[in-house]
Amino acid sequence: MKLRKMASYVAVFAVLASVWLEGCGSGSSANTVTVTVSPPTASLVVTQVLNLSATVAGATNLNVNWTCTFTTTTTTTAATGTTTQTTSAAAPCTASTGTLTNVQGTTVTYTAPAKITTPAPTSTTVTSPPTITITATSQENTKATGTCVITLNSGISVAINPANAAETRLQE
Repeated sequence: MKLRKMASYVAVFAVLASVWLEGCGSGSSANTVTVTVSPPTASLVVTQVLNLSATVAGATNLNVNWTCTFTTTTTTTAATGTTTQTTSAAAPCTASTGTLTNVQGTTVTYTAPAKITTPAPTSTTVTSPPTITITATSQENTKATGTCVITLNSGISVAINPANAAETRLQE
């Protein structure tokens, strides 16, 4: 009789332990939500358009919320010749940094601004054009995000031709 009672206690303990361990998730990644934005990076010139899409995995709601932020980096050169870079805090995009349109659950369109403005360089500082970050945040799990980082370029380039030239002097 004692053996039968002990066996039933062991069986009940085993059932309870398995239920408890199953509820812990046991390290399973089945509930992990991920967001991937395509393309993950881009380089655009003024007024250029970029269509982005987000893919959500591990969630039943596959939609995202889209946001646009920008930062700028200022490079300062000290009198000793050493340089330091300072990146601004992320700020919401404005018309001067580009806009999001055609906002859908999994797609969005970013349009680069008509002109890129940065503070005029000084003898010691130069500020880069804004770097844009488009973020897709899962509507089901707001901790799951994906990004596309966009560099803006004015589209203006200067070439000097010929690269090297010789000077001849006439003697009198």
